[in-house]
Amino acid sequence: MTEISCEAIVKKTDKGKIGVAVKQAASCGSCAAQKLCHGEKEEKIIWINNPQEDYKIGEAVLISTDYKSCVLSVVYGYVLPLILFLAVVFGLHAAGFDEIMCGIFGIIILIPYYFGLSFVSRKIFSNNQFKITKKH
Repeated sequence: MTEISCEAIVKKTDKGKIGVAVKQAASCGSCAAQKLCHGEKEEKIIWINNPQEDYKIGEAVLISTDYKSCVLSVVYGYVLPLILFLAVVFGLHAAGFDEIMCGIFGIIILIPYYFGLSFVSRKIFSNNQFKITKKH
């Protein structure tokens, strides 16, 4: 199975869990407006349960997860809500509602979707485990 990995730095350790910082950087290396927008250069902390080795704060590591988990996250986070939104908008438009109301109801239907997703996400993504290895 294909894995996706990236470099990270250990930021926190706490009772069988390690918090690693991953830099999220937009693709702005050659962008002329880089100084104006400052890109999306922020650190995201990912908690990894039950590491097999001892890690020290500031240590460089590699974290990885399987490709299937990433695809599943994209489907639940982006694809299904888009399909739901379009179904509501086109369904209401076909039923005779005006475009503004169709758009408003399309957006409103996403609120319970994401609210419900936040409750069931632990069950859906319980198999999504990050692996951590020391960077050599």
